[in-house]
Amino acid sequence: MSNLSTVVALASMAVLCAGACSQARAEDASTIRDGFPAWVNYPGPAGSFPANGSMLWVVRPTRKNWSSLEWTRADYVRTEGPNHIVSAPLFDGQHHTFYPELAVPQAMSCAADPKAVFAAGDVVVIPAAATRHDFGRVTKVERQGGRTVLTVKSRWVSVIEGRYAPDEVLKLDGKPGCGARVLYTQDGELGWGLLVRVVGDKGWLIRHNLYNAELASVPVKDLKPFDLSKVFKKGAPVYVKAGDHTLAPAQVVEVLDGGLGYKVKRVDCESCTSEFDFEDVIAR
Repeated sequence: MSNLSTVVALASMAVLCAGACSQARAEDASTIRDGFPAWVNYPGPAGSFPANGSMLWVVRPTRKNWSSLEWTRADYVRTEGPNHIVSAPLFDGQHHTFYPELAVPQAMSCAADPKAVFAAGDVVVIPAAATRHDFGRVTKVERQGGRTVLTVKSRWVSVIEGRYAPDEVLKLDGKPGCGARVLYTQDGELGWGLLVRVVGDKGWLIRHNLYNAELASVPVKDLKPFDLSKVFKKGAPVYVKAGDHTLAPAQVVEVLDGGLGYKVKRVDCESCTSEFDFEDVIAR
């Protein structure tokens, strides 16, 4: 191809690209303004549950049809009817669409307790970039510039130390409250989940199956929060989180990172050892 032909071809491509790119930008702008699709056929409780703060912990979808869920912290924006609108950016990779806001049923959210008092050794739920939430132990509470600052250690691959304001975390006190890991028995099966809210005689929790994390309800009388404040010793009999929402009996063979994790062997496989973070281990 001659130099002149090359120049003409490139100029034509530039004109075509300019038109297509401006149209794409217009389409992107319109989709960015749209909210993420609402939770159709929402199975949970209705009612008014005030936001009580600028930040909320919310149930958020990992898929556009809300068929799999996760627990994360988000900035509260406003309330519209039965939903809280939060800033929890989501990207729909299939349709290349970015959604800056999410409408969450009010019952599927909670705020940190403004009256919570913290001390070293307390167990808290903290925000985490990779897993949306994590569990940690408070190692220090101090006042800086008239504000309380918590130093928290958690474990994800390695030990992580972070500093948080009290309204950024959820304190777990061993009761069936928002964000607690809970045991439950249903249809004769022992399972676990993350408790979102108790309404009446039912606890609503995120329950993990093999491929999804779904919303489920369990009678409150059948719920038992994990006691995560306890640090197990070598030889302790425990349950560990299995591949889905079930638990498997095991024994602690090594305490890791001061109780942020454990190496255990399962009862059904004496030669098998695995490492678990402390929030995935409970006394039996």
